[in-house]
Amino acid sequence: MRSLLIIVDYQNDFVIGEFGFERAVKIENAIANKIRKHRFKGSQIIFTMDINNNGHSPSNGKYNCYNKDDFGYKLYGLIGKEKRIEDICFEKDRYGSCELFDFLREHAFDEVEIVGVVTNICVLVNTILVLTALPSAKITIDCNCVAANDQMLGKFAIDVLTGLHINIKNKGVSL
Repeated sequence: MRSLLIIVDYQNDFVIGEFGFERAVKIENAIANKIRKHRFKGSQIIFTMDINNNGHSPSNGKYNCYNKDDFGYKLYGLIGKEKRIEDICFEKDRYGSCELFDFLREHAFDEVEIVGVVTNICVLVNTILVLTALPSAKITIDCNCVAANDQMLGKFAIDVLTGLHINIKNKGVSL
């Protein structure tokens, strides 16, 4: 059985920077533990990296992108330390990663777990891309490992994903 863990946008800017929020910081240890668990069982690990430092709002019709050396671009805390050279990173300048979608269509995975931020934006969009690319895979989201900057929208996103038959763990957690 081939399994995959996707860590969505757990970068400094979305945890403690310009777009950061308290709940994003609180899920750090849970995500780090999830990475270790998936490594132990031999899962492929993928990171999505948001390269747009304008919050997806174009400035003069163009998107400003991070330099890879920018603090905001880098993976936050323990997650940055858990990343290995063999892990795949997909950069994206929109909410979803077209490259991730293409990769998934070419590689069969039976199980996919998705963690990261922001639940109602990039986590939601990339989960739908996974569902579209791998319609027969078991897709899981653990609410201990996702966060939204708006609790109501985070809960709504989880409800939408539940309706799409995504396996939701720890649904009672305050998002």
